[in-house]
Amino acid sequence: MEYKEISKSCHSKLYYLIITLLGFCGLSLISSEGYCRIHSAPIIIEAYTIKSANYHPIANYRLFATSSEGEALSIPFQIDEINSTGDFVLDRGNPITKFQGNGIFDGADQLAFMGDDVGEPKPPTIWKFKKPDILYEIKYVTIKDKNKSGSVFLGIYTTSIAAIPPLSTKSYVRFNEQTSTVSTDKFIYQFDTDNYLLSKFVSMKKGPSINIPVINSSTFYLKGDLKYFLTFEINQKDVGSKLESYKLGPIRDIFRIHFHYTFLKMKFKLGMFTEVSIYSNAVHLPAILENPLSTSTLNYGSSFYYGFSLIESPKTYKIESNFPKFVPYTTGSKVLNSFKSDTTPERYYWLSMSKPDRLMYMELIVSEKMRSNKNFPSVYSEDIPGTELIKQRTNDKVEVLGKSPVNLALNVDLYKFAQGMHLMSFKLFFNNNYSDQLLEEFKDLKHWYFITSKLDSGAY
Repeated sequence: MEYKEISKSCHSKLYYLIITLLGFCGLSLISSEGYCRIHSAPIIIEAYTIKSANYHPIANYRLFATSSEGEALSIPFQIDEINSTGDFVLDRGNPITKFQGNGIFDGADQLAFMGDDVGEPKPPTIWKFKKPDILYEIKYVTIKDKNKSGSVFLGIYTTSIAAIPPLSTKSYVRFNEQTSTVSTDKFIYQFDTDNYLLSKFVSMKKGPSINIPVINSSTFYLKGDLKYFLTFEINQKDVGSKLESYKLGPIRDIFRIHFHYTFLKMKFKLGMFTEVSIYSNAVHLPAILENPLSTSTLNYGSSFYYGFSLIESPKTYKIESNFPKFVPYTTGSKVLNSFKSDTTPERYYWLSMSKPDRLMYMELIVSEKMRSNKNFPSVYSEDIPGTELIKQRTNDKVEVLGKSPVNLALNVDLYKFAQGMHLMSFKLFFNNNYSDQLLEEFKDLKHWYFITSKLDSGAY
């Protein structure tokens, strides 16, 4: 997912920097005894990585898992088309990309399913419906434990199309268009309809009618202190956005959000958008950011943060993390920051916040340019409940950390944010239960890889 510039109405690199940095804004289950299950996260496979299984109509594909008894079980999945410019083909709302797909699984199209639905690493031998004409095994293995593996089987029907088995009826995500709310069995996420780059609230689901509020607002802030020029500060009040188009599916809902920037009461129609995916327990945000400004353009203290107002104080959670702690921008902190020059940032940063009945997990994969520039992301926390923050502070003002209604935030230094393209990834997971095993699964996601093989017809 990435930002695309679809008009040239913005002539200032400054405005482009503001918008691309907002990629941090916004803010994977059948599970039965018959399933092997490798983890509880979404799995995305791009068509070109399994090219031999390409070039068939999307309607002719089915995905199966093998039960412990050897039976082929139909599992939920979806195939999302990507157009020639790298954008999702979305069929609801404004028909911007609706007619830009070819109906064929190819190129950068994405196959999505859940780690919970992965089955035994052996081909099915019991078929209670028509076997597919072509069958590929997609086997998942972790480098941490060669004995731990699981498989799904991608079936393609080329004959007797009328006999293709029905799709699984299970759907993990449900979008309410009237309230702009995504509901799953794990959590509820409501967009702020005044600004779709923000969440209005997030609740954990603990039963059919029991929801525990965990986040009551979100905020972003950007400060650009340009050398030999002005210093500007903005927050979400300066950036307007709307839901432009979207696609609903059993595994994820994908939203295309269009936004504009207002500067000195002048609205700039930038023609910019971002695409956000929401799964049964995760929110995935844009992963490609572009900075047109060199590091010599901005002074120390230039920064960007995206923060939340947690209902309960962060100190009520068990917090584990490898993020550096945020240090306010002062002359002293600049000196201390210089001592990090011999340290290289991690490739993966993570933070977990847990209680016996819930887990929130954040993962940030930083760009190689950030690592080479010694640009360390940091996490800010303040031990004040969100219910008190909103009484003491307002989102109407543009404020730094410590003065805004935020008690947890991710901060990025802009004065070290190198010019050019940054390939990054930001994911946020919500789980309505906690176990040490679940936390380790999230931390170990980077260790999984898959092997694809085409099966002979006699093998299944």
